[in-house]
Amino acid sequence: MEKIKKMLMPVLLGSLLVAILVGVAGASRNDRPLASPGTKLTIPAAYFHPVNDDCDYENSGVYLYLNSGACTFTAPVFFPGKVRVNSITLYAYDNNATSNLDVNLYRTVPHKVTEKLMGFASTNGSSPTLPRVFTDSSIAFNPVRRSHGAYLWLTIGDKDSLDFYGVRIDYTKV
Repeated sequence: MEKIKKMLMPVLLGSLLVAILVGVAGASRNDRPLASPGTKLTIPAAYFHPVNDDCDYENSGVYLYLNSGACTFTAPVFFPGKVRVNSITLYAYDNNATSNLDVNLYRTVPHKVTEKLMGFASTNGSSPTLPRVFTDSSIAFNPVRRSHGAYLWLTIGDKDSLDFYGVRIDYTKV
């Protein structure tokens, strides 16, 4: 009996490993969940680059700020396949009563030379809180497919008391 147990143990362990790797026998694609739980993608200040060369700015990697004037920056967004964007969140310091930081999420279709504004977040008034959080959950033009490109467009309206830390995008794989 002991000899039979020793012989069957590798077979049972191998069968268990195959079942884990392949899945439950008889399960079809329709039996799997259609969407994964929500996932977050963070795009830090370090990923943003100015749109033109005349921008006077500092980017420490942790945060980005202007030395003079106003400036616009872009950053690519890479999703892991087809996703539904749920929200975008802007992390910024805004202690400037007259200017804002604005971030827009765009979805592009390069072979059709088109783009769609999916959502945006903007600071709205001054506060010494560091950092402040601004979220937009009214996302349009979902889902983002592999044939799309996505990018962020950041505008910093003034050099005084406006610091940018990053953007978080909450999405669900579909």
